Amino acid sequence: MTKRNNSDNISFRVLNRAATNSELSTLMMFNLELDRRIAGWRGLRVFRGDSLAAVKQRLGMTGDDIKLLGERLFMIGDKARHFQQPNHGANNFAIHNTDQQAFTYLFNKFVECKKNKAPYYVRFFQENIAFSEYFVTKNRKAFISKITDIPYVDQMQIRNYYLILLHHLAESGYKQKSHFVSTSTDLNIASGFANQRNISGDRIELYGWRMGSGLSMAKLFLKHKLPTYKVPFPKQREISFTAGILPHFIIGFKLPDRREFHINPALFITKPLDNKVFTTGLFVDQRLFPQVFAETNYNGFFYYHEGMYMEIGRIV
Repeated sequence: MTKRNNSDNISFRVLNRAATNSELSTLMMFNLELDRRIAGWRGLRVFRGDSLAAVKQRLGMTGDDIKLLGERLFMIGDKARHFQQPNHGANNFAIHNTDQQAFTYLFNKFVECKKNKAPYYVRFFQENIAFSEYFVTKNRKAFISKITDIPYVDQMQIRNYYLILLHHLAESGYKQKSHFVSTSTDLNIASGFANQRNISGDRIELYGWRMGSGLSMAKLFLKHKLPTYKVPFPKQREISFTAGILPHFIIGFKLPDRREFHINPALFITKPLDNKVFTTGLFVDQRLFPQVFAETNYNGFFYYHEGMYMEIGRIV
């Protein structure tokens, strides 16, 4: 018998079979503990809405095998558009790259963006005067020189902070090859994006979490005397994941048009579900990762360890 949630009549499934009472209990206990941490400002629930057809395309699927969808998504995760493109283009620097190419690209993009007369671009630069005044051609050499002398960890934080702005602004030359995946802390916002992207009559919503980094961006930018900005679309409550959403941080996915929630099976093989899990993620058996990855349409993937990213499988 299919297990259902009485509140909204959702069927809970694990690799397209009905979830057991024991599995539902584990899911409930995990969610309760995650809520406790969120209440203590130690983490965030995040949601991503998309077209099911688009997710299947990225995962190299053509049919409607939901079990296969789960197997691939819970093995591979959801990766940035950067990994979906052939190796070309001015912004084709690797996830871990902080050399002059990356920061020159960034600087030049902000100079270009100020010429864009779209209302939300104009409004953004009007609301961020110090930021606008910093990114002018005469400051480019000093900016690159400053970045060169900064430690790598700081370089990565600065690079990602500025790239995320290009991602949020949907800058046309960057968005299609972005290094980031968008999520929202508001399920309704994510559902709205799923509706917008839906082209097949089927939607998908990823449910996951993100723990706090403990980093103070304000202090970092004050330290290096670099401008910060007000986010352009605060109501979207966006959280951008660098490189992608790892399967280790995905609770499951919902197919709202089918009224199904598919639980990540990693939740049931991670022993114990202790404090470490919320920081390092679930245990995902990735021994078959190379074979599964080869079936997808991704051109590369990444390795993440202790806050650092390394891109693999691309010519960079």
